[in-house]
Amino acid sequence: MAMIWHHNNNQASDDIIADSHKGPCLVYMAKSDTGRGTVWFKIAEEGYNTATKEWCATRLRNTQGKWEFTLPTDISPGNYLLRMELIALHDGTQMYGSQPYVSCAELTVTGSGTVNPGSDFLVSFPGAYSHTDAGILYNVYQNPQPAYPIPGPKVYKSGAAPTNQQTSAQQTSNQQTSQQTSNQQTSNQQTSNQQTSQQTSNRLTSQQTSNQQTSTPATSGGNNNNGCANIIDQCKTLCGDKGFDTCQCANGNPTIKCNPAAETSAASSLRPFWF
Repeated sequence: MAMIWHHNNNQASDDIIADSHKGPCLVYMAKSDTGRGTVWFKIAEEGYNTATKEWCATRLRNTQGKWEFTLPTDISPGNYLLRMELIALHDGTQMYGSQPYVSCAELTVTGSGTVNPGSDFLVSFPGAYSHTDAGILYNVYQNPQPAYPIPGPKVYKSGAAPTNQQTSAQQTSNQQTSQQTSNQQTSNQQTSNQQTSQQTSNRLTSQQTSNQQTSTPATSGGNNNNGCANIIDQCKTLCGDKGFDTCQCANGNPTIKCNPAAETSAASSLRPFWF
């Protein structure tokens, strides 16, 4: 197959892409109707050729925008999405400076293939790349230009072992391990029941002792109550960077409500959709 890239039109006079735009070409496939989730696997890539001193984007200009690649011959038949990328790195020395050019297409694969590439090959969009990946935050003006680390997962090629399929021996081993785990859990449950019974007995004894003693009023201020000791530290430990909406104490009972939106909002504001 081939992807054909044009800037303004599909005429021979089209400039394809600006000469300043240097970077890699990548192609992904997903056996999915929506492309959501960890479903994308890479089937082709080309970065910087140290022998010809040429970027894939440069080669596109020299071939009137045409770049050929081969579909894996052993993937299972079905409907797929095809994602073709060109990442321009002329501003890649600054955070968020890399520029993506992405196009997608639908295709149907036929034949007798049986492979569905497994977890070692799969990524999601967004999520496949990081702002600080060596191939995203990158200087294309180095001289001499070193080998370029193409971002994303390794390429799936026909004949590569699909990591989501197991041999019979592995399945048997997994079943035996599962049985051992189940037996261990049963043993742990029995021990836990014994411990719970002992704890209940201890609490009853403690309650009896407490009833015999004179009750001392708690000092005002929730931080001095047993359940509220260091209440602010408790809130920070539980909620972490997300922060908290509520952090208070009443009658020795802490009330903590984390803010789940804070971290999500901050992260989404920093990550372009294509990563």
